[in-house]
Amino acid sequence: VSWFRRKDYQLLTVGLSTYSSDDRFLVEHTRHLGNWALRIKNARKEDEGLYECQISTHPPQSIFIELRIVEAVAEILEAPDLHIDEGSTLRLECKLKRATESPLYVFW
Repeated sequence: VSWFRRKDYQLLTVGLSTYSSDDRFLVEHTRHLGNWALRIKNARKEDEGLYECQISTHPPQSIFIELRIVEAVAEILEAPDLHIDEGSTLRLECKLKRATESPLYVFW
C-alpha cells in the first residue's frame, strides 16, 4: 500500500516506510483489520488537496481522498477600542468561527 500527495505527485509512504522529508507524515497499519492510514501531524492549510491510497495489485487499485483544512477564527465581539468608566462592569465575548470542535483552552 502506498500513499501519494497528488498536487505535487509526491510519494509519501510505501508499506510501513515513509519517503517524505516532512516528518509530520507517517503511516499507521492495523494488521488484523487490514487498515493503512496516512497520519498528518499538525495539519496545515498547505496540506490541502487530493491524496491517493494505492494498492499494489495487478492492475493497481486506488482510492482518492480530498483533504480540506478548516481554519478556525476567534473574534472578540466588541469594538477594537472600548472605553469605560473606572469601576464599571465589563463583559467581553470571544466567538469561535468555523471550529470543528471545542478548544482545549481559551487564553485572554
